[in-house]
Amino acid sequence: MDKRNPKLNSSILDCMLKYNAMLTYLEIKSAVLRGKNVTMYPDRVSLRERRLIKELINIVLKCLNLTELLTEIYELIREATKVGVMVEAMGIFFNPYNSTIMLENPDLKVII
Repeated sequence: MDKRNPKLNSSILDCMLKYNAMLTYLEIKSAVLRGKNVTMYPDRVSLRERRLIKELINIVLKCLNLTELLTEIYELIREATKVGVMVEAMGIFFNPYNSTIMLENPDLKVII
């Protein structure tokens, strides 16, 4: 576990795990309410849980909005290439150990 009780916007979750560059927030739930041969959640009314679920919904909606913006940018770049704008790409990465930016590939293939 990389961090216990990480803050995510205005909510506090159970833990945050980091693998490579990807962060995963984890909220652990126990199911102690019993129904007919099943366990159920939530087992109680909780303002914290409702706020947390709303927070997660807002984060996903922001990501969806970002996806729409990226799609619009892609379409604009595609349109620009049709009228003769030259598009090139290079591969760079940030090395956090010595705070440097390295040029990995100065001429990446661009597929539009």
